[in-house]
Amino acid sequence: MTMKRFLFKLVLLMFLVTGCVSFAEAGAKYQYLKRYRQATQSQEVYQRRDLYSSLNWSATLLGPKLRDAQKKYIESIYAHSDLGKDDAVIDFDVTKEIVFIVNFYAYDEKTSNLADKNHQWALSLHTPETQVAPARIIPLKNKSSLQKVLYPYQEAWQNAYFVVFEKSSVLGTQDKDNIKYLELFVEGPMGHGRLRMKAKDL
Repeated sequence: MTMKRFLFKLVLLMFLVTGCVSFAEAGAKYQYLKRYRQATQSQEVYQRRDLYSSLNWSATLLGPKLRDAQKKYIESIYAHSDLGKDDAVIDFDVTKEIVFIVNFYAYDEKTSNLADKNHQWALSLHTPETQVAPARIIPLKNKSSLQKVLYPYQEAWQNAYFVVFEKSSVLGTQDKDNIKYLELFVEGPMGHGRLRMKAKDL
């Protein structure tokens, strides 16, 4: 084999490998964002006389299937490195917790912090038989580049949070397969809202 033919095959092999990696990442990204869209609901509420929105918020149910797609997407991005894998995702226990990522903004920015009890916003998750307050609300500040890709739909003026509910409290005595929908409520001095989403990915 001449040197020219060897170099040609080497370049061709590098091109094919690079193309496969890019194709795999594109496929994983498509599957993840497709599931993310399906798991997301949003609402803009107008309850003020000045016609400005009282609430602008969205919530995404981070269920097991979405988490699995997220893991595959991250692995496709960092196919040859562990960089960013551990920092981007908080390791929630999906067997014991129901987790949402919530993007939230109220008319008064100074009192729009869901995690601050002094701002007097109340979140609750409803099923046909239960009504449960969050076990934890974790602000997601200063998103990394990877987190911005993993958790889209956050408007510039919104704050992002992980909102965690205890699964046993939400389900109660219900069989999760019999729960068709979950309803996430927010209530506060500037307004109130409700997001209804399918419960198939618990």
